[in-house]
Amino acid sequence: MLKFFTRLEKTRNFFILIFAILMVASLVFFYAPTQSGVQTNLARSTETVASVSGEKITVGELVRQKESYSRFSQGRGFPSKMILEGLIGSRIVRVEAERLGLTASDAEVAAEIRSQFKPEDGKPFDQKVYEQNVIDQFGSIAAYETSVRDDISSKKLDACRTSGVSVSEDELLSD
Repeated sequence: MLKFFTRLEKTRNFFILIFAILMVASLVFFYAPTQSGVQTNLARSTETVASVSGEKITVGELVRQKESYSRFSQGRGFPSKMILEGLIGSRIVRVEAERLGLTASDAEVAAEIRSQFKPEDGKPFDQKVYEQNVIDQFGSIAAYETSVRDDISSKKLDACRTSGVSVSEDELLSD
């Protein structure tokens, strides 16, 4: 083949030019950055990582939680195992609160959200600003409201657990 190209000098340059154009075109058309695409796909994944009494924890939820922790800790990463254990713990609390009837009502969730997003300058609650902030930080409004409901339910469960505990002053001083 090399002898064929050495005899045809004009044709050889033409073939080399066509080959170079094909290589450049294929690199331009078929180049796809993988890092951002994989991360985006993982954040939307519905594959189950763990399940607690039928409550599923998805890969997407784990990735979003990991991104959230990283954002609040100035880029330092947290081990996925630690984040998964936290999510499992929150699911256990959710299931137990539901079993005991200590789930937060819609009014309690709304009041908590309004208190968290209360403007400092005294203006009324702005639904659009709330929705934009929540979608930016949590991915969806439903996920954020579920998180707030779980937090309130957790506080109710803790209050129920510790309400019957009383320690006298003598008992405190004896240890």
